[in-house]
Amino acid sequence: CCGLQNNILYFYRTIVISNNKIHGFRDSYGSELVGIYDWGNNTASTIRDNEIYDLVNLTGWSYSYGIWAKSISPSNIFKNKIYDLSGLGSDAKVFGLYYSSSATGVIHNIYNNYIGNLTAPAADSGNCIYGIYLESTATYNLCYNTVYINASSSGPIFGTTAVYAATSSHVTMQNNLLVNTSIPTGSGKVVAYRRDNAILSTYNTVSNNNYFYAGSPAPNRLIYYDGTLSAQTLFIFKAYVTPTDSASKTSASTPAFISTTGSDAQFLHLNGGVPSVLESGGMLIPGYNDDYDGDVRAGSPGYPLQLNYGGTAPDIGADEFDGYPDMYTTIAENSDNIISIFPNPVSDNLLLEMNKNFNAMGFRIFNSLGEIVFTGTITDKVVIPLMGFSKGLYVIGFDNGYTSKFIKI
Repeated sequence: CCGLQNNILYFYRTIVISNNKIHGFRDSYGSELVGIYDWGNNTASTIRDNEIYDLVNLTGWSYSYGIWAKSISPSNIFKNKIYDLSGLGSDAKVFGLYYSSSATGVIHNIYNNYIGNLTAPAADSGNCIYGIYLESTATYNLCYNTVYINASSSGPIFGTTAVYAATSSHVTMQNNLLVNTSIPTGSGKVVAYRRDNAILSTYNTVSNNNYFYAGSPAPNRLIYYDGTLSAQTLFIFKAYVTPTDSASKTSASTPAFISTTGSDAQFLHLNGGVPSVLESGGMLIPGYNDDYDGDVRAGSPGYPLQLNYGGTAPDIGADEFDGYPDMYTTIAENSDNIISIFPNPVSDNLLLEMNKNFNAMGFRIFNSLGEIVFTGTITDKVVIPLMGFSKGLYVIGFDNGYTSKFIKI
């Protein structure tokens, strides 16, 4: 069952699918339920300004898609709002946006989209809901997207993913807001960013300034997962992908969304009255000058005066808002000399010393598996005995968001 389908096979044909409302479909035949299906071989495709919602697959085996794209020519998918998609069966899988393009080197730009409220209430699978799913060998540029997954299931195994990328796909991610607060069950994992294996050569090193949140860190609540590494915290993730995502962010709680109801005009827009690392947390990306609503991005011509002390850089996600920046976290994450760590490499005792006048600050040390192996507090300086530590790479994460690495020899 499909709302709109493009099977155009002509050469040099440009297809635009825009300004549609696709909703209210039900499928009970055990097939795919798709809002927009773009199989436009040899065409340039644009899918924009569509609202896709209330699609429900009723069968036991069922796949539901907001947008399913397979174009082998350049495409742009932007300013779409996708919500309230569901699969009711135990074998259900739900995809907000699914892209599978086998055209190596062809670029697909996916930006300024809102995707949320995807559900599979009886699903029994370790990975059954995906906000954005990317596969095959094309090049995907993701920027300024907001993905919010908050699902649960009665199934014995349940896991979900905000963004999934196959390692065959060449992926760049910048200024995306990825939130996954689903409830995992059994061996399932709730993941903000998932890849199908540990190969990182296809994750572009210019990827940065993303926001990742998967709830309180736990073995089944992960910022990142690739089958080998489980990064419960942003500290571990940054150490693994360095220098990629060096300015990416997280926080101690879910962003202050004005509404998580898909039909609201303010769906997944941000409350500017709550200090946030999302305010001015992005990077300037040439050519991307406005948000989902057409509001001008910081750094672009026509950007309005801000009342809440932000506006020094674009905001993260699909909403450019007038918010208060979280100054304490922002300063900490962008300072290189807050805390000295030496010697490094180290064999016995590690010295941490504060170089700036901060209050007492907690810290945790993680091993290469993402496990916490030491916790402490620093006010001025502290010596950490490492005699019982195994040799290898460790990451120190401080409560203000600062992170650093050392090697035990």
